[in-house]
Amino acid sequence: MFSLVDVNNFYASCERVFRPDLMGKAVIVLSSNDGCVIARSHEVKELGIPMGIPLFKIEHLVKRHKITVFSSNFTLYGDMSRRFSEVVGSFSEEIEIYSIDEVFFKVSHPQEDLDVFGEGIKKTVFQYLGLPVSLGFANTKTLAKVANFWAKKDSSYKGVCVLLSEREISQALEKLPLEEIWGIGKKLSLKLRALGINSAKDLSETDPKWMRKIHSVVLEKTVRELQGVSCFSLETSPASPKSIQVSRSFGRALSKMEEIQSPLSSFLEKGASKLRKQGVFAFGLYVYLGIKTQNSGRLSFASKALTFPEGVQDPRVMMDLVLKMLPAIFKEGSLYKKAGILLVDLGPRDAQLALFQKREFCKEPSSQKSEALFKAVDSLCQKHGKKTLRLASSLSSQWEPKKNNLSFSYTTKWTDLPLVFIK
Repeated sequence: MFSLVDVNNFYASCERVFRPDLMGKAVIVLSSNDGCVIARSHEVKELGIPMGIPLFKIEHLVKRHKITVFSSNFTLYGDMSRRFSEVVGSFSEEIEIYSIDEVFFKVSHPQEDLDVFGEGIKKTVFQYLGLPVSLGFANTKTLAKVANFWAKKDSSYKGVCVLLSEREISQALEKLPLEEIWGIGKKLSLKLRALGINSAKDLSETDPKWMRKIHSVVLEKTVRELQGVSCFSLETSPASPKSIQVSRSFGRALSKMEEIQSPLSSFLEKGASKLRKQGVFAFGLYVYLGIKTQNSGRLSFASKALTFPEGVQDPRVMMDLVLKMLPAIFKEGSLYKKAGILLVDLGPRDAQLALFQKREFCKEPSSQKSEALFKAVDSLCQKHGKKTLRLASSLSSQWEPKKNNLSFSYTTKWTDLPLVFIK
């Protein structure tokens, strides 16, 4: 049996933990550059404010309903996510961290006590972290997702939904839109509706082999899971990433090549840190720049791919190459609103490139010296904060996204710890 634990309105809930005065009040969290709504408290959802809407379109509602607005604080959310998964892990030896706010775990608890068991997990997470959660229990991961959906949507479940009997499952699927089934998006749901499959229950009653024939083996497994046959096991070890991407929108449009060098250096620094943390090396790199078009306001992108002579974890090596190729994609007179890097072909240092794959020339620092240097850098940054030691080329902050409503890093910076005054 499986359970899915999901934090309700995760980003907004994280902000409320350290602002108890906002409990029961409307809260929204904005995307990078304070652009669009990416998280809403229950009170904001009740006002009909949708996800993804630009802030400027709802400023009148923010004022009218006294909505508290936060810039996204991913340092805080990431640390709270780590703590959340650790608390859930205390209830089961087998867990899968599915996303920043969702954890699957294997259930060995007696079926008759699952409601009480789930309520205990809810209370423990809230006691330790102040985060509200919902739980779904079922015999497959897909049905556990369904159960979790109803635990959040139907208040009669009080945050814990158990789907084990045929009657319970049938009722839950009958009311569930196709789009809410795990792994089925809008595009696939349109295709299924064209075939007369209009609900999750309809899909559960189809022939799995037919679903495989008309679409994929994954859809076949999804149907079997809806029928109570477990096809998706827990992924207790995170899969090795195939690439690492770092990108940001700029706080203001940049027009000079020198201005763009700093964010690219910062992205490479962050990407290289992830490489070292995961113990892999990059053999390839994509660099892309987002140009603001005059008519539509949308971005058009210029990019270039590079390959390294050997596996790289050193951001200085990457930056040397980027500085050489940047003139090839930079256009004078253009306004740049975004940039990013994508590290690809990840693997061990001794992985071989294809025989005829083009290699770019760069001057490689001594591997041993480079490893020793960045081992010390990583150690200091872990102890004193991520930005303790940085490349000089990364230090300019003129490009950084707007964060006019950024909360403190309450759990990761000593200087940001909340103060309690006793009178």
